[in-house]
Amino acid sequence: MGQVFDVGQLDVRRLLEQWRWLCGQSVTLVARNGFGDMFLLAESRGVPENPYVDDLYEHVSFLGDLHRQIADVPNGGKVRLKVGEPPSGP
Repeated sequence: MGQVFDVGQLDVRRLLEQWRWLCGQSVTLVARNGFGDMFLLAESRGVPENPYVDDLYEHVSFLGDLHRQIADVPNGGKVRLKVGEPPSGP
């Protein structure tokens, strides 16, 4: 199970190819999780810039709501995301 989150074999340049507009500096991939979140360290200073830590329960709740909203959309279909309080009930 420990190997699941190993980052040594991952190509950071390839992973961040479509994120360079947001993350232009050289970075090191420190860790990743099962949701695909990446934890990066700016190499220029060795100190994280603008770190963001999300509450696990809020993050999983957001992902569940996001997947519910797009569950019936066919591949390649357009979506309109609604970010806010999730509806109550099932």
